[in-house]
Amino acid sequence: MPKGAVAIADQQTAVYPANSPGGWNLIGNCPIDMFCAEKTPHMPVNVGDKVKFVAVEKSEFLALGGQL
Repeated sequence: MPKGAVAIADQQTAVYPANSPGGWNLIGNCPIDMFCAEKTPHMPVNVGDKVKFVAVEKSEFLALGGQL
């Protein structure tokens, strides 16, 4: 799976933080890094946070740091 891939399996979702193997159904791509060792905090979300996935235009995706 490519870095940033948004995947779903049953009632769970995941955003792949790096290129890696996977098997879930892809439903999108996230432009925001889910892990960065150089930043504090390292992740933009915490355990228990509610996350809502929304569609964005290509221009906004790229402006947020997404890569095609």
